[in-house]
Amino acid sequence: MTRVIRSKRKTGDRKIMRRHHYVPQFYLRNWVGGKNNKLFIYYKDRNGNVRERYQSPKSTAYGKDLYILKKERIFSSVIEPDQIEKQFFQKLDNAASNVLKKILTAGIDFLRYEDKELWAYFILSLLERNIQRINSVDKFTIKSLDQIGNELLASCRDKESAANVERVIELFKDEDAAHNIVQNNMLRLINDPDFVTGLLNMSWKIIYIESYELSFITTDYPVLINYGKDNEPIQWIAMPLSPNNLFVIYPSSWEWTDEFVKLICFGFNLRMIENCSKYVYARHPLKDGQYHKYTKILHDLLPAYKVEAEYG
Repeated sequence: MTRVIRSKRKTGDRKIMRRHHYVPQFYLRNWVGGKNNKLFIYYKDRNGNVRERYQSPKSTAYGKDLYILKKERIFSSVIEPDQIEKQFFQKLDNAASNVLKKILTAGIDFLRYEDKELWAYFILSLLERNIQRINSVDKFTIKSLDQIGNELLASCRDKESAANVERVIELFKDEDAAHNIVQNNMLRLINDPDFVTGLLNMSWKIIYIESYELSFITTDYPVLINYGKDNEPIQWIAMPLSPNNLFVIYPSSWEWTDEFVKLICFGFNLRMIENCSKYVYARHPLKDGQYHKYTKILHDLLPAYKVEAEYG
């Protein structure tokens, strides 16, 4: 059951969703296994040591109040604080979970146009809703507003006008408003029909692999752009859907030889680990084997520990 708190709205107490998953639980469930039906999770602690633990999809890849809307100082209209989570991401994720089932059971060729369009929006949401991206944009927005205020003060010709500008700055100096700007901008970036059309005009493919040792992992940033190299311009996208299935969007001009597929599969997990935010997820323990020496790979490629409030 979702963790809740009591709202203090005058219209009466209601339950507000606090735990917002930036990697949906339905997606991570494809990696649960073992007796406890949990994920194998790898990350680095404060001392740079690689740690392993077992956790359910419910208890990871979330941020407390990550998509919450806050009451602004000036524009204090009544809002549902968790409306982005409940009215947008919950609906998108529920619909995307049905598309994922279709892909894994029937394949790409059996998707309707509406299914593909929804899946494209879901992929775009995973690129924009990540906790680190939101927090970094949040800080940048607040810093930018402060810079604008300083520039206005610098343009004042006398003390009186400077005092008036300071009063206006103080009035509009609202970090909650800046936070809401970031949230609304995130939704704008996700609702990008041009980006989605670009994905729909490319070719889609599933790479299936049976090898236990080469089975695909996933991370808290599950969409890999350009094989982990420069993100712009986007040439191709890969996203593991399960330990056996890799979803790929690519230019129609590409030729898929057996050697090319092998090359992608051999290096894919390394690229995923290198580009994750904090956590790596696997169905089975990542042991040293014939193809990958995970002890060294995790030590060398996992990002350093990051401090995030309520970062699950």
